[in-house]
Amino acid sequence: ARPITMASSTRKYISSVSQSPGATMPDAPLITQPHGTMKALAAKHDEFKITVLAQIQALFHVDDFATAPQVHRQQVFVGGFGNSDTDIVAYEEAGIP
Repeated sequence: ARPITMASSTRKYISSVSQSPGATMPDAPLITQPHGTMKALAAKHDEFKITVLAQIQALFHVDDFATAPQVHRQQVFVGGFGNSDTDIVAYEEAGIP
């Protein structure tokens, strides 16, 4: 996860991503490490991401999305965007498509 000190530049980059005219990334929350660059670099990114995603799901009363019966599932996340293996691990753990 990116450090909070990179939030502005990350938002700017995401808003500039386009596959074709008019096809840009949607507005969405940006989740960052609550630390500066050096401390964020030393963090275990997959553990941080899994923890944060679980905390967000808990706000919507989804304790364990992967094992909850279909009728009790409330999809909190529509999708995830990332560029590292830790993103894939975290999104799969959280049940993000």
